Amino acid sequence: MAAIHPYRQARIAVPGKRFRMGSSRSGEGPVREVTVAGFALAKCMTSAGQFKAHCTAQQTLPYGRLLFSAEGHVVGALRGATKEQTGAAVLQFAVNDVRWSMASDWMQLVPMPEQYVARFSKIPRADSRFLADELPASMMFWEEAACYALCAGGRLPTEAEYELAARSDASGNVREGEDVAGTVDGTVTVETAHCGQNWDAGGLLSVDTGKPAHPLGFMHLAGNLWMYCADHWSEALDSTDVDQPLHFAASDLRHVLRGGAWSSYPEYARASARNYCGDDYNSNVGVRVAWPQDSQS
Repeated sequence: MAAIHPYRQARIAVPGKRFRMGSSRSGEGPVREVTVAGFALAKCMTSAGQFKAHCTAQQTLPYGRLLFSAEGHVVGALRGATKEQTGAAVLQFAVNDVRWSMASDWMQLVPMPEQYVARFSKIPRADSRFLADELPASMMFWEEAACYALCAGGRLPTEAEYELAARSDASGNVREGEDVAGTVDGTVTVETAHCGQNWDAGGLLSVDTGKPAHPLGFMHLAGNLWMYCADHWSEALDSTDVDQPLHFAASDLRHVLRGGAWSSYPEYARASARNYCGDDYNSNVGVRVAWPQDSQS
């Protein structure tokens, strides 16, 4: 069997737009027009095989400190081999000319391969629906997801970028309405998105198979696993943050989730639906990488 490349992923360009983001539902508003520049987003979520290969490839420098731009994007990391920041550390930038303004605490950014696999023993009835290489990777902290995206030459998408991608259609238009979802026809049901499943009837699907693809070609942009966003959680959208919106709050350990999961009610897979994850890993949350639109695949 060929070795799995940890970072090789197909990318799909999402044209920049000004669009109406949010809905009138609780926690999803206020609805306001935002401007999002063009970007590229991974066709599929990162697979378990890729994340395990990442853990192996990066195990010599598992600790570090994430570096943030003034806007709140992770743009680099100081990486080291020990739990304490001692001696020289490797400086890794996703984009070489980006300056960093803030840094996280020194922490473990990459789990050891055996650590990562051991996490799945905490899931009741854990089986191949979580552990197989072709399934989406889960059970990672937000910082680990951000470090993975950095190593892949990208970053985590903002929730505005997710919503723009989910609302976009094949003609370059933005589908409006609070019930629109990132599915081929814009509707969200158990037939159009992998959600609303119970354990015996559902479980996870492979990252590149399953429900019909999004009009731009994305797989599972609605359903299968929630995806981490770059934003910290807020109870409502910021009505004043309308140009490349990204909510950054260093003191808050909660981060935004978008897209819904295999076990979610269909309403949580809508384009405007929001959720959050605290300072922990979760079997229903994974990672999809974003890049600048002009980046090379």
